[in-house]
Amino acid sequence: MSWDDVPLAAVLTSLESGTRPPGGAGEELDGVPSIGGEHLSSDGTFNFDRRKTVPQNFFDSMKSGKIQPQDILVVKDGATTGKTSYVGFDFPYAESAVNEHVFRVEVDRSRADPSFVFRFLHSPQGQRSILRDFRGATVGGIGRGFIDVVRVPLPPLPEQRRIASILDQADTLRAKRRLALTHLHQLVSAEFNELFGDPSSGPAKYDRLPLGEIGRVITGNTPPRDDVENYGNSIEWVKSDNLGGEAAVVAAASEWLSAKGRVRARVVGRDAILVTCIAGSPNSIGNAAMADRDVAFNQQINALVPSQQHDPWFLLGQFRAAKALVQRASTGGMKGLVSKSRFEAIEFIVPPLGLQQKFGRSFQEIEKLKNAHYVHLTKLDELFVSLQHRAFAGEL
Repeated sequence: MSWDDVPLAAVLTSLESGTRPPGGAGEELDGVPSIGGEHLSSDGTFNFDRRKTVPQNFFDSMKSGKIQPQDILVVKDGATTGKTSYVGFDFPYAESAVNEHVFRVEVDRSRADPSFVFRFLHSPQGQRSILRDFRGATVGGIGRGFIDVVRVPLPPLPEQRRIASILDQADTLRAKRRLALTHLHQLVSAEFNELFGDPSSGPAKYDRLPLGEIGRVITGNTPPRDDVENYGNSIEWVKSDNLGGEAAVVAAASEWLSAKGRVRARVVGRDAILVTCIAGSPNSIGNAAMADRDVAFNQQINALVPSQQHDPWFLLGQFRAAKALVQRASTGGMKGLVSKSRFEAIEFIVPPLGLQQKFGRSFQEIEKLKNAHYVHLTKLDELFVSLQHRAFAGEL
């Protein structure tokens, strides 16, 4: 099927960016949300965990950048240039504005369906088109001229709406699956707190022991880099970025050590719990995951090898529920540093082993459910990419 390719500019009624008052946006609860690139999510939605606002009187005085339903927002500059999100009718704010780092794109509804245009701009093909206008080195970005560079395949309006509806439905299935995964992840901590109380605050239902008495604590290291023979393909060398996210087990490492490097490294096996104790961001301190295989690890990580009197899944659940305990032990200021001695001194609650094991079995069942959801989500992601390709090739 042959469709006209038209410049993005031909289907727009407005292209604007906003501004902020001197000193930037604040966090006042009674202000009007100011939307920057950090608020646009990679899935085309928004993340307002760190909401920024401008005063109402400043918003009222703005001549451009005020967000309306069915707008498309595009990041202008920086590391996420081109990232695109859609302002649906479920957008949570009646009044809001983009800042100077985001374009507000308004589609001419007589020529194009806003959701269709968004779906194109958010697709791999659309993202490549946007970035053709990228310029600059240190802090590069796109200019207003990107709307003349990007060309949109434009079927008749009824066909645009049909395609947008199919992609919206497929994306909704993915969103529901991601939400289910988030709820399952949160369920572990909720169940832990329900059974044992919040270990990071208030009086404990059970006795406490320092981690140094619950198991053996090992701090990782880095085999000398100047000896290239330390690095090879004998054993994974885990870093703190392998412990983030929602997975209970340590993620696959990108760097491996040789057999020689393994001898010089610190290695733990199955059921050891690895915890981030040095990080550039304080929020990363306390990230924890369990080893399901032999791994080496660097000095950013302390590992707890539990004794037989303590269930490893229970301990991992407690690290998840009481991340704040590890963070309170940090002495690293704006970055984060928990030494081996301070880590060993952190006190965890120790219910009877039978109760620990009961929780541990529940945790493992939740992980099985999560893994099934991940498999399904992967298939949905593959389907969505296929639908996108077919949609804008006129094959859907």
